[in-house]
Amino acid sequence: PLGCVLSKRFASTDHPPPPIVNSPPPIVNSPPSIVNSPPPNVNPPPVAVAEPVHAPSDEFVSSSLDSITGLEYPRIAEHVGYLKDLGLDFGWGPTAMLQTFLEYVHIYSGADWGGAIIISACIIRLALLKTFLNASDTQARVAVLAPHINPLKAQLKQARATRDIDQVRNISMDLKQLYTAGGVQLWRLFVPLVQIPIGFGTFRLMRGMAELPVPGLDSAGLLWLTDLSESDPYYILPIFTGLAFHLTFKHGGDLGSNPLQSPGMKKTLIYVVPAITTIFNLFWPGTLQLSFACTSFFSLVQSYSLRQPGVRRFFNIQPLPDSNNDTPSPSPDATPGYEDPSKPPVNRGFIGGAVAEVKGAASQVIKTAQNLRENPEDELKGSGRRSPADAKRAKAYEDRRRKELAEEKVSAKRRT
Repeated sequence: PLGCVLSKRFASTDHPPPPIVNSPPPIVNSPPSIVNSPPPNVNPPPVAVAEPVHAPSDEFVSSSLDSITGLEYPRIAEHVGYLKDLGLDFGWGPTAMLQTFLEYVHIYSGADWGGAIIISACIIRLALLKTFLNASDTQARVAVLAPHINPLKAQLKQARATRDIDQVRNISMDLKQLYTAGGVQLWRLFVPLVQIPIGFGTFRLMRGMAELPVPGLDSAGLLWLTDLSESDPYYILPIFTGLAFHLTFKHGGDLGSNPLQSPGMKKTLIYVVPAITTIFNLFWPGTLQLSFACTSFFSLVQSYSLRQPGVRRFFNIQPLPDSNNDTPSPSPDATPGYEDPSKPPVNRGFIGGAVAEVKGAASQVIKTAQNLRENPEDELKGSGRRSPADAKRAKAYEDRRRKELAEEKVSAKRRT
């Protein structure tokens, strides 16, 4: 019974075999011929035979992908916007600007992607050279004025701790006049920080090109690193980058010298930053390793050059202060709170230094409050703050002086 049901169930889907058509050969009646000749060759007309129609099957037919992967698709012509056509679309910002700049260098210089990365890195650093020169000049001027600036900063710190507004204002004006007389423009020290968004954009662009990868990166390398989409197999570029950063920071950074840098920060930049950079750089693709190696080499050359007196004279920037020149330091008694820089610094560490600063500020506030309770008039005079009687006398003097100036102007007009 089950077989009958199944046969009836699938009877509608089975197609009967095509019928076989047997046609008799045609009868050709030809008149007799006197000459013996072979019978005419008469071919029967072709008979159309219907091809069998196969029912759809649920069986999976496996096929090889060799016929698909072996196809060679036509390459897109390289042009400005070529990387965006390949899928690298960073919208707008520093990454998109660097992408367009790299395409211009690659297309119009005729260099491969490896050469274009090196040329672009050098052009960008040359474009930023003026900002580094201005920052180095400003830093050298501040170092020359340091014996005069440090006492004022110590007094300013003490005035802020005691909340002496008048003293803070006066010292700030003195600092401003000192900077103006020395040709110091502090904002120039922060302009080279524009390389931070440029470095971030370079990181995104180089990593995106390697992850895609862009056609031509597999043969755009140099010497041992032929494929820029892969990491350096011998770790030569990461080690070179870390060593270049170490030597650059050891000789004062990109500006050639940083005499105002604290010892703790200097050790961090000399040893910690290069080590971390080398570790991360080991696993980056060849595009990033090549770009960072070029940038670090340019920084090393720039740091060494800016330490040479002839180079500084050529660019007309302030010479570096002579480290052997013993400038007399102000006396600590003349400037309360000022620490002589010739004394060896106490290494308290980051947390210890912060705790010491908080304790010092708290003790200074407590000491000032006690002095105010014991002898307020002397404390006001010693700190430079005005007592009510002094303020009254000063106001009377200002009023009298205004009247004298007004009388002088009137007499001058009468003479003319």
